[in-house]
Amino acid sequence: MQFTILSATATDVLAVGDARDATRRLLGPFRSFRRTPVALESDQFVDLGVMVTYDREGTVCVIEFSAPASVLVRGVELMGRGLDQLLEELQRHDLELVPDDLGAVISGMNVDIYAPDGLVEGVQLGSD
Repeated sequence: MQFTILSATATDVLAVGDARDATRRLLGPFRSFRRTPVALESDQFVDLGVMVTYDREGTVCVIEFSAPASVLVRGVELMGRGLDQLLEELQRHDLELVPDDLGAVISGMNVDIYAPDGLVEGVQLGSD
């Protein structure tokens, strides 16, 4: 499934603040889990490459993408791409990619990119 990032908290399909029940209806089959006994509840939509974490009120607070999800920002595919390549492409769209220890952040949008070996393996919106 393709997701276009619109902001630090929203895609064209789902957004931080969406309700748990609506997210589950929208994305389909899932498995629920907690990363630790005291962690917030998350749903993994394995077939889509999407993981959603909910706050205590049952609204989306973090959205994470991995393969096979297709994730775009201003028409640029992020998943599976090299950070060097993305740096150049995002600059053409007036976006700054700021490297960090685990990948990079798209500055101004606060979109986290997980690329421990230089290739994008994951993208996160929201904050946990």
